[in-house]
Amino acid sequence: MVDIEGFIEKNKKLIAVLAIALMLLYFYNSGMFKLNIVPGPEGVDCSLYSAVANGGVSFSSAGGVTAKRFLTNNVGVPSVIGQAAPNSWIAYTDYSGTSGVGVNLDRRIGYQWVRPDPKTPVIQAAVVDRASGTVLKAVNLQVRISKPSMQEVNIKGDPVGRNPTEIDWYSYNTQPAQSGNSLSWKHYEAYVVPVDFIVELSVRPGQDNDGCDFQSFDLWFVLDTVEWINAFSSDQYALLNASMPSGASISSYNFRGAFPIWAWVGAWQPWQVKSYDSATNKWYDPATLSSQEESELQGHLQVMPSYGGSEVTLYTQPGYIYTRTFAEDIIRNNETLGRMLAAQIPGLPDPRFAETVYFPVTLMNYGAMRMEGYSPFFPFGYWHKEFYPTSYLRIRVLYAVYGEWLYAWTRQEAEKQNYVFENSSSVIMGEQSVWDKFLGAVGGFFTSPWTLLWTGVFALFVILIVIVVLAIFAPEFLSALGSIFRRRKE
Repeated sequence: MVDIEGFIEKNKKLIAVLAIALMLLYFYNSGMFKLNIVPGPEGVDCSLYSAVANGGVSFSSAGGVTAKRFLTNNVGVPSVIGQAAPNSWIAYTDYSGTSGVGVNLDRRIGYQWVRPDPKTPVIQAAVVDRASGTVLKAVNLQVRISKPSMQEVNIKGDPVGRNPTEIDWYSYNTQPAQSGNSLSWKHYEAYVVPVDFIVELSVRPGQDNDGCDFQSFDLWFVLDTVEWINAFSSDQYALLNASMPSGASISSYNFRGAFPIWAWVGAWQPWQVKSYDSATNKWYDPATLSSQEESELQGHLQVMPSYGGSEVTLYTQPGYIYTRTFAEDIIRNNETLGRMLAAQIPGLPDPRFAETVYFPVTLMNYGAMRMEGYSPFFPFGYWHKEFYPTSYLRIRVLYAVYGEWLYAWTRQEAEKQNYVFENSSSVIMGEQSVWDKFLGAVGGFFTSPWTLLWTGVFALFVILIVIVVLAIFAPEFLSALGSIFRRRKE
């Protein structure tokens, strides 16, 4: 006879592990760890498209002299990344001067590409010797684009008060049309999906490390739908197939596209600054900025939209050609938004919608700052400080993702049904899968200070129990352990 109790007693750990594994496998196969729609960030790509210089450039040099030049060549002309080469000029002006010993100085000042890469571009404000091509002064602007985690988005919230990672779902039906022995109607689904990107603007030292400002300089970003057809995947098809009216069939499906309907740009986190002090010849902690330094630096951090954030217009192409967007008051109200989306049916999509759109971020006066002066030990106490800021902007976009299904009934089956062709809406908590939520909860549990406190108390309690058990059943072990500690102490 098999000793079941003895087997269980000997293999308790193995049985527990197998039970947990079977439970997880069941949850996965049942779909509890899946979402029926791909979350927003997977469906959209953001990159820098072009740069446009509309004004001038300003360099500050030793002695407090600030050289401001208005550009004359290629002003207002987009320099597209895909058409630009390293060291090619975005816009510039040529000028000449004479040195203190009478030597002619032919110079070119303006903006040029260092790395024309759409994801990590580097643009340089530079003064160049026209005769030799040598860069005499330069400050670099580095741009990086990344995607925040859903947890970070939830913490930051939404600028207009929406649930920051919630996906709204709207379902629409047209009235049925009869043809012969069949009855058919179109079923539309629209998802309103939030998408977030972070744009990092970093000013970094170049040649000669002087202060420099980018002035009236447009950075045009492009948003492009790349793979959102997965939003209406086989899982979604199966879901619709299970919930459609009895006896009906889906005779066709058409992915109608994903279109941005609203966008907002503002600060993601406070700006930071990298600071250098010539008196100590080292970089120092930017947290020690004086109130005067911080106040003056604000003048070199002017961007539009401002850090406070605002709606931005989306354009069908750079150059301010307007495409339709929904205003903030519509975005705030789910019912109003649903009616606006329904108004596009059945002529969906609206011809004014575009899957690829553009928007600008303008550097009004943005760059490195230089401060200088003299200590009481003049003329030997000259000092200067350099400040290189980094800003973090949040791009938040709402996309409408559409799909169209054609349902069909036979006339006999339709007569059996008392079906009401009504529209409906709901929300999908699409920020993360159940599995991700579980892992997040576990991580939060183990990092909670209360958890750490009670874990410590529990561990101490377990240690005391172990000591008591050893004292009763294995006193020789405790004696040997005590001897080891005594020898180490001696």
